[in-house]
Amino acid sequence: NIDPLLALSEVGPAAWRLALPEIHAIRVEAQRARGGTPSVGWPTDGGGMDTLMPKMTECVQSILIVYDGQDALCLTIAQALQHCFIAVCSFVDSCDGEALAAALQRIPGVPEQLVHRRSGVSAVLNDGIVIQDCERHPKILLFELRYHMTTMTADRVASEQRDLEWLLPLRELRLRGSAARSPLSAGGVPGLAEAWPSTARAKPAGAAPRSHWWSCKEGLRLVAGSLDRNKYAVCDDFLDEDEMSSCSSAARKMFDSGQMISGLSEQQNVSHGSFWSSANEGDFLNSQLERRKWTLHGDHRVWCGDRDPRVPALGRLTGALDALLAGLRGPE
Repeated sequence: NIDPLLALSEVGPAAWRLALPEIHAIRVEAQRARGGTPSVGWPTDGGGMDTLMPKMTECVQSILIVYDGQDALCLTIAQALQHCFIAVCSFVDSCDGEALAAALQRIPGVPEQLVHRRSGVSAVLNDGIVIQDCERHPKILLFELRYHMTTMTADRVASEQRDLEWLLPLRELRLRGSAARSPLSAGGVPGLAEAWPSTARAKPAGAAPRSHWWSCKEGLRLVAGSLDRNKYAVCDDFLDEDEMSSCSSAARKMFDSGQMISGLSEQQNVSHGSFWSSANEGDFLNSQLERRKWTLHGDHRVWCGDRDPRVPALGRLTGALDALLAGLRGPE
């Protein structure tokens, strides 16, 4: 039996041959992420990358590889991917129409013609995003494989402890509304009753100062502690409902009226956007804006200032963020 990676190194295109060290590195990182000692041998030294498989049981098969089984190169690539990444990948031969249709039924919204390509290898992520031309350009697929192989589900005991220590107290504080509806002078942090501190931007015209549930001493302590320990904090209802609804409605109106532009179009006007265009390997910019196709800039955006009349409540959001940062910094 010929090692699939060895076969790929001999007959694969240059991009795949150059990618072999990265494949090796991803496998090593995956084992290290799960607390194992990297013991992965290079394909020719007898160690074999399948020594990693016992450590991969925590992964979930979340990438569907669709390949042309009648094409020798596509079959070789699929075999190499199966050898290395079976823990996160499932495979279907595009020549098997029934199997392909069944696989795509589990990922609604993906057109078969987008992945069924003669002499081609495509990948479908579990959210229905498609990566094409993997037979010639493996970079995007390897990026996703690295993410799926090295990202672990949080330890259950640690997650429960985090919830009890940080998230649950924040949630209870929010529900009590201890800071949202009472004057901050009663146990609050001086200066935070004013949603736009003097060190921050100008107060939007007609805006009245508000307090928020997170702006009391206990709220700031929990937010700061969670940031320090967990590197994030969860502040549901960061803004009041009317503030959030106003921002959301304004964003929807700007999108519906065409005022938001795609990230791809916006990036054409900056230096790194033009650089990426010239090195658009595998069309990771999705230059034709095809639906369901993987893209580096898939969002839509528009830049607004605090006093932009299109988003009258934006100053509430930026002001609240300023107030939170000022509270976390403490007295200067």
